[in-house]
Amino acid sequence: MALIKNWVEYLHDYKRRETGIVFKDFPVNCKSLCLEIGAGDGYEATLIKGYFGTLISTEYRKDCFKEKIKGIFYFRCNAENLPFKDESFDFVFSSNVIEHIKDKGKCLSEIKRKKKKGGIAIHLV
Repeated sequence: MALIKNWVEYLHDYKRRETGIVFKDFPVNCKSLCLEIGAGDGYEATLIKGYFGTLISTEYRKDCFKEKIKGIFYFRCNAENLPFKDESFDFVFSSNVIEHIKDKGKCLSEIKRKKKKGGIAIHLV
């Protein structure tokens, strides 16, 4: 159990540093709509939610979203077939997800369809 706890603490520390770098110059609480692909345990969503008007966090695994946070909307779905209208999102974010997806091309095409023209997508690998 201690190993798992330390591993989770390590991953959360990594995510804090990662989002600190990525969002360093990003305006806080802009009114944009963000889609997070691959939320995992949801920790990173708690770190980035303050930057957006609305955050939609997605995860494929069944054991995700054990603790839901106010202001974050959760969807269990596949990144290769996102259940949202085309050109809905101002910003799409993923961290250490794309490399795990079987059909990366389909996933990236799907993300491109869901992102508004002129929107931003950041995928950390």
